[in-house]
Amino acid sequence: MALPLHRISLFYMLLLLLASGCSVVYTPTMQNVPLMQEKGDLKMVLNPNNLQAAYAVSDHIAVMANGSYNRTKWTISDSSNTTPHTYKPYRYNLEAAVGYYRPVIEKVFMEVYGGAGFGHTHLHNHPIFVGNTSDEPEEQHRLFSADNRKIFIQPTIGLSEDVVELSISSRLVAQQFRNVSTTYSDWYLEHNQLANVDQHTHLFVEPCFTLRVGFKWVKFQTQAIYSAKISRPELAYKPVQLNFALQFNLSKQNRAILFR
Repeated sequence: MALPLHRISLFYMLLLLLASGCSVVYTPTMQNVPLMQEKGDLKMVLNPNNLQAAYAVSDHIAVMANGSYNRTKWTISDSSNTTPHTYKPYRYNLEAAVGYYRPVIEKVFMEVYGGAGFGHTHLHNHPIFVGNTSDEPEEQHRLFSADNRKIFIQPTIGLSEDVVELSISSRLVAQQFRNVSTTYSDWYLEHNQLANVDQHTHLFVEPCFTLRVGFKWVKFQTQAIYSAKISRPELAYKPVQLNFALQFNLSKQNRAILFR
């Protein structure tokens, strides 16, 4: 039985939206904003996709290490279509940084970290409809993978209380891609802002707001990040990121109480 034209058109439109959303090669990582206060402070942040740690090696110098991993799978299908169209991306990032911190006024602290990181992005669309020279799209399997490396600087100012912490931070990120491997067509790469990503350094500015509420030892963390690309050419990236996590405050004072 022939399918109504409007159902076919709607399905192709959904596939095109899926394709455009499946080409994200850069996502801002969760920012580590520990708000250190004194030598020996140790802060950790944990959620299913992120692990972060920071340690104050002196009364003004701290180091941090961050790791993130994300693997998802989602499918779009039509009742008239026997083959679902699946998107399976995964990516990981590792970062390390060293920074300076100091109190500004009582319970208000500033810190600045500079660091570097590396990672990998893998996109798998199967099957997906991609454009060609004919009037009808062509059904194909497509892969895209790339290593990445970055450097960043991250200033922060924040208020730290026993039950609540508020901070405003921003990252300036310089991101590069290497070892790109893809089976996407040239048309698809151009259409989805993936062409020649390894021939440029991509600059982003990423303001961030972090709220923590809870107890002296552990707090629930909410973090909102906005990422804006400030260099050319255009790139497929995610401009808004919202994260939820737990922060564990193993400060020098808290450890003294715990192990006394």
